[in-house]
Amino acid sequence: MVRGAGADCRGNCHLMYNTGAAVHLEAVPDSGYAFTGWSGACSGSSACDLTLSANASAVATFNVIPPKMHRLTVAVDNSGSVTSQPGGINCPGSGCSADFGEGTTVMLTAAPASGWVFGGWSGACSGVSDCSVRMDADASVRATFNPPPPPPPPAKAHMIVSVEGNGQVSGSGINCGFGSTACDVTVNAGTNVSLTATPGDQVRFMGWSGACSGGGTTCGIAANGEMRLTAKFQDVLTTLVANDRGHRTALALNSTDVFYARSDSVDGGSIWAVSKSGGRPRRVALGNAATLAADDGYLYWSDNSSIYSVPVGGGSASQIFSSGPQGYGLGRLALDANGALYFSNYEYDSTGSHGNVNRMQNRVTTVLVANIRGRPSSGIEVDDKYVYFGANDTSQNGFLQRVPKTGGAADTMNACGPYCYISSIKADGAWVFFTNLQHADVLSIPKAGGSPTVLSARNDSAGAGVDDLDANAGVAYWVTVRSYGETVSGVFSANPDGSNWTTLDTGADNNWQGPRVDSTAVYYWHAGSLLRRLK
Repeated sequence: MVRGAGADCRGNCHLMYNTGAAVHLEAVPDSGYAFTGWSGACSGSSACDLTLSANASAVATFNVIPPKMHRLTVAVDNSGSVTSQPGGINCPGSGCSADFGEGTTVMLTAAPASGWVFGGWSGACSGVSDCSVRMDADASVRATFNPPPPPPPPAKAHMIVSVEGNGQVSGSGINCGFGSTACDVTVNAGTNVSLTATPGDQVRFMGWSGACSGGGTTCGIAANGEMRLTAKFQDVLTTLVANDRGHRTALALNSTDVFYARSDSVDGGSIWAVSKSGGRPRRVALGNAATLAADDGYLYWSDNSSIYSVPVGGGSASQIFSSGPQGYGLGRLALDANGALYFSNYEYDSTGSHGNVNRMQNRVTTVLVANIRGRPSSGIEVDDKYVYFGANDTSQNGFLQRVPKTGGAADTMNACGPYCYISSIKADGAWVFFTNLQHADVLSIPKAGGSPTVLSARNDSAGAGVDDLDANAGVAYWVTVRSYGETVSGVFSANPDGSNWTTLDTGADNNWQGPRVDSTAVYYWHAGSLLRRLK
């Protein structure tokens, strides 16, 4: 504003004075402005004094005082850029600077180049967040960018292989078995590993467990973490019990063990068990067993006149059935899935021979078929519907018969003719298999009815003996014993229609007994030793 010309003048002011009047003018700047000088009737930058002799005009000029400036300097290390708000700083390279008015707050933002990492500020700022600088003085800031960290090392997987039996596992750095001990390897996680199981001579690969499964000889897996796997091999032929000159006869199986009868000069008659996988035999009970049957709870045996039971782990035997003082002729024993025991017995009295087919459940005996014509033979079997049994009439004609498990009328499946004695029966799938002891035959007949097929025809000759058989998965297995050292004694199998007739084992001697069969192996006696042969 201008003082001295009447009221303070802002902008344009017009005043009238008498000629000769003296006027004193002072230029007074507002805050933030500076007086830069007069023009017109006044000049210079001091107060203006005029004596008016005519009209006059004076102009006072004020300019904004520029703010005080401070410099902000930014340095950039490595690959990245820094920008500011308000603008002025834009450093895509090694550094830059800009001036900002005093008191201005400048916000700096760091942006790393692709793949790089902002490492932090130094100088007027620190840390890794945006940098705020108040410009009360010159300032400098450094932004440091770091190269990307190296990728972490790949995760590792540890594969540990075990070999059971005579075989080898190889592949992907593993060479385990057959004397080689490279049984564990460390690989990058996610690596596809391929392993191959190779059995030795007369050895069969039984399958994988652990990280691999199934029965195929090749296992492919993606390695991850710690993986343990086992390859199991078994000898095709294994001696479970060696010949120690003790006389052995009957066999029975449950899910884990093989049970067998034995007699010697120390114990007399006794019953033993050995694990299907081999090991030390254990004595289960004392007793003279002509035939055996077992499940996972109890072992049963007959000495031809009485039936006994004992827990499969051993203990005191109990007599659970006796055919009486006049009785004898107890046949084989059969068990169903519910633990019920089936057997036949017969007696002679003044009217001749007569017999029954029985079921024992919870130690209670029920007669299913009474007064069988003539007498029952030793063969008996049970499935989910029927009890199958052999019988002979008073003229020594043989019959394969069956009766519902709940009892009722028996029907004849096959009349096998004169002197046909059915010594063993097995029901499996859609078929019933049975032996004709007198003719040394193994036969099959459909459960639905029909004519029997002789499976053992290739064994037939004078002096042959077939007393027992077993069946599994619709295949019959039997032992043929020849007199006079003929070389076809041994263990044989065939399909129900006679196809796939197979010789499993043979020898020149006639010391063969059995067999018993499960899903993987055939168990039988040869030359006084108990053998397991894989199917």
